[in-house]
Amino acid sequence: MEPFGNGDMLHRTQQLGQVTGARTDDELARCFHVGAHDGADVLHLPRVDFTSGSPADFVLVHGECLPQIVVDTPPPELVVHGGRVVARNGEPAGADEEPLREQRIR
Repeated sequence: MEPFGNGDMLHRTQQLGQVTGARTDDELARCFHVGAHDGADVLHLPRVDFTSGSPADFVLVHGECLPQIVVDTPPPELVVHGGRVVARNGEPAGADEEPLREQRIR
């Protein structure tokens, strides 16, 4: 464990909300967008936004709304990198996992 978190960007969005005093839904959503997009912007990488051509890198979590996810930081149910499932429910996926376009999310 690092002194300022665990490297999980969702956890870092929660920390950002705490240190900036974010209270409103808009403030908490902005914290999420900083963690989700601003690093890619600094590195001149494409944003992940589920549009055609966007990188197929995302984490699926359960939550009622974006601000609630930032506050509660639920565990990831599914982690996808490069269109391939790399983890399910906190466990690494098998090497034989098919690309998402060839399967349904369970």
